[in-house]
Amino acid sequence: MSLVLAAADPGSQTVPSSRVAPVDAPSLTDPRYRRWLAIALLAWVALTILVLPFGIGGSWRECDTQAIARNFLLDGFDPLRPRVDWRGVTDGAVECEFPLYQTMIASVMAVLGEAEWPGRVISTLAMVMASLSLFRLLERRTGGEAAFFGTLVFLTGGHAFLLGTRVTPDATSTACAIAGLAAFVQFLDTGRTRTLALATVMTAVACLTKPTALQIGLLQFLWTLGTAPRRLRDVRVWIAWAAVLAVVGAWIVQGTRLYAETGLTFGVVAGGETKFPSLWAMRDKWTWIWLFVTTIRYGFSVFGCLGLFTLLVRGRIDRRDWLLLGVVGLGLVGTLRYSHHYGIGPQYHVFAAMAGAWFFARSWPLLTAPGVRPLLVAGLAVAAGYSVYEELADKPLSPRSVRRTNSPWCTAIASASMRSGSGAPTSKSPSCSTRRADAAGCCRRTASPSTSSRACTSRARASSSINCPRRRRPMPRPGSMPTRSR
Repeated sequence: MSLVLAAADPGSQTVPSSRVAPVDAPSLTDPRYRRWLAIALLAWVALTILVLPFGIGGSWRECDTQAIARNFLLDGFDPLRPRVDWRGVTDGAVECEFPLYQTMIASVMAVLGEAEWPGRVISTLAMVMASLSLFRLLERRTGGEAAFFGTLVFLTGGHAFLLGTRVTPDATSTACAIAGLAAFVQFLDTGRTRTLALATVMTAVACLTKPTALQIGLLQFLWTLGTAPRRLRDVRVWIAWAAVLAVVGAWIVQGTRLYAETGLTFGVVAGGETKFPSLWAMRDKWTWIWLFVTTIRYGFSVFGCLGLFTLLVRGRIDRRDWLLLGVVGLGLVGTLRYSHHYGIGPQYHVFAAMAGAWFFARSWPLLTAPGVRPLLVAGLAVAAGYSVYEELADKPLSPRSVRRTNSPWCTAIASASMRSGSGAPTSKSPSCSTRRADAAGCCRRTASPSTSSRACTSRARASSSINCPRRRRPMPRPGSMPTRSR
């Protein structure tokens, strides 16, 4: 989508300066690579739809996201007051990220009926948009061929299949963040107000949807300072950044008010939740070992490491590369409590994946040794297959297996941590979910109440259960990671 918007801007056809693209960059508008990218995106979409199973299963993050969307239909469509199921004696208003993604799901369900597939489709389309925006960003920097292969690195990583198939807002935030960054880089070259406006809107939406996208705003500032300082004298740039911070700050204030009223939170700011690491964790070598393993699988990737190593050896790394690497590293350390292990926070590595694609695309013109490029293409295919394999292991419940248990797909799974004022878990009206994620993250089927507003416990007696497969992923040492993330 951002590719189409950028193409509609006459400034997008301007050949960028040497600050943005190297002098020896190949044609920036070669249509062949855009056609190949379209084919690759269609193949990726088909792979995610036909191979990876639908269904939320026992993911509490997906369950809560779907529940907020459903409650927009049951309790009133008020995006400023998102509501969860684990509400106790309150109305369920919760402090969370701005529910743009949930409102999109609710809008579809208002027309087509309650279902889980709208969120999945939105996430898939969001990853397509993110890939188009990334291609546009890389194309301005490295040319069409390198941009195409850099985008393939982004598409074949574990993060793409994870975020593109989950009912969570991460993919939507990522798409808007990369679109905002691509538009902002274009503005640095052209100075067009409407391009800056597009960058501002996309960045603001990304940060509202997931505050961790604020690192893209920091990257915009550092790239401006390091490569186009003349733009810092432009008052429009400061107004744009101030607008993003003001909008995000206003929503954070609204969230804290909701928390003060109901005591319900996802830990964005209120409730004492933090994503910052403890000093003990930062001193533990296993924290950094698992962080490296996680970013190789869901973030920077082997291809990003190869690209960075090539640029360092050949002496082609520049200021913009260092700034990108520093911002991404800061983002991972800032969320280290969750990002250090793929079992709880692989979604925090998505901007590291963007950086890995960037460095691979930057190094592509230098990888000219005989046989190297075919080997890399084969490696991309292997990476895609491995990512699909891991995602299949993570989503063992297919629609067919769910139907065999006579249990509908999870459309409103309530958290096991529901508490009322008296300490007894309660359910919202009109009914409890037919599937509930228990404290162990295992999906257990419960009997639906026959009447509305009937209380149900967080571990209601199950009429039957779905066997929970063992997770094959190794986990860190006991006590080195939290039990939940968002």
